Amino acid sequence: EPAEALSARTHRVTLVEPTRAANALWFGGDLSRVAHEALTMGMGTILAARAIVLIAIGEAKEEAVRAMLYGDVPTLVPASFLQLHPQVTVMIDELLADQLP
Repeated sequence: EPAEALSARTHRVTLVEPTRAANALWFGGDLSRVAHEALTMGMGTILAARAIVLIAIGEAKEEAVRAMLYGDVPTLVPASFLQLHPQVTVMIDELLADQLP
């Protein structure tokens, strides 16, 4: 989950409502079955990897992918920190690719 500060290592987070709503799709749309907390990898854990593959599918991911590829590196866009890693592969579908320069 985006935050004002980064956590370096894997840690527990409270899921924000948009995340829970998106995850409800995996539970037949039943938000009551979606967890309120989850484990997430901290940026230090991610950046310690030898290689990273980011997969984004669908036009709904356009804003996040654009910010990750072309924007600054703010803590509120954790994926933007992948700009600092020497071995990142980004895989996107055609619908999403059509939205990007």
